[in-house]
Amino acid sequence: MDLGLIKPDNELDGYLKQARKSDTKYRWLMIMIDRQKCQMILKNKSNKQQDWQHDYQLFYKQIDRSDNRPFFLLIHLDSNNINWLLIHMSPPQSDVKQKMVAASTKTTLKNSFGTPLITMDLFIEDFDDLSLEKIFHEIQCRQHDKRQIQTLQELEQQKQQELEVMHKIQHCHLGRSGGALHFDCLLDEMAENEIGKFQQKQNQYCCLRFIMSNDYSQVIFDGKLTLTDYPLLAKCWNYQQFEQHDQILLPQNFQPGYIVFRFRHQNPLNEINDNNEPIERFIMISYVPIDNTLPAKLRFSYSVNLNSMIGKLTNKLDNQLKYFEADSLNEVTVKRIFFLLYPSLDMDLSVQKQSNEMAPPLKFDKPIAKGRGPRRMIR
Repeated sequence: MDLGLIKPDNELDGYLKQARKSDTKYRWLMIMIDRQKCQMILKNKSNKQQDWQHDYQLFYKQIDRSDNRPFFLLIHLDSNNINWLLIHMSPPQSDVKQKMVAASTKTTLKNSFGTPLITMDLFIEDFDDLSLEKIFHEIQCRQHDKRQIQTLQELEQQKQQELEVMHKIQHCHLGRSGGALHFDCLLDEMAENEIGKFQQKQNQYCCLRFIMSNDYSQVIFDGKLTLTDYPLLAKCWNYQQFEQHDQILLPQNFQPGYIVFRFRHQNPLNEINDNNEPIERFIMISYVPIDNTLPAKLRFSYSVNLNSMIGKLTNKLDNQLKYFEADSLNEVTVKRIFFLLYPSLDMDLSVQKQSNEMAPPLKFDKPIAKGRGPRRMIR
């Protein structure tokens, strides 16, 4: 028998054409194989009466369990996710030839009906598994697995997008420094001009903000603060005034990006006197929240362009720039900046804390009883 010659007969082919229509009246078609004619034939059919579950229950009640021949069931579910469901029933009592013929004919049937119309197909070997409960459970499991696969595909696609950033960003002229590759970010014209004004103290600038452009091609100027707008940065900070340590320096409404500001203070390593002149140092904060409010590409862009941004600002400001990365602006406190500029302060504080934690050894009087040893010391 040439399995490739098993095609739907004329009657079945007509029903398949009618069932393919969007407004079809048929709920299900039961199809079997006539081995003598080498054709697929229509065994039974049913029109739509109620929903697919009710109509399928009627089909299940009239199944002839004594007939062990394999068959196919095309059922229209009228669902948003599933159009037509194909069930391939192959009872275990069927002979091997019948099973082989049915298995090889399944693809022909799907092609004749229209593969895109068949959203899901099931293979069943037990009549009990044809019950409505089992079929419905199998559909739910398949849909869940499909959603999981789609989720995994989305994660993989997101990972690929993150990797493609290195190719899609136009300013990714990679430079080599110390054996490591880094991005050479570009500053737009406005950002270049504003940095120049900031360095020359024009218009009393005290803070600048920079963000990535929408196409990730360059770092652009986002806004500025003057001493009039934000007088807090005009203050000269003194490390010895401990009540100032927890003062937050930047406004809480700042958006993620690179933030550069002046920090005026007195040198905490010098003895306090009237001649202790204020010092100004440039501080840069790479502010990127740790939550998922930013797209993965944007977080990745801020990270890979950080070293290049620091280098450009250091060259343009003619001053050594100190920086740190923050996931919250609450971290930008006076004490944090002092520790950043003068690491020895943090070390001295740690040593002092450790020395305070070392309590003197406890002493106990010599025991009164005779024959006891000298006074002992324990820690």
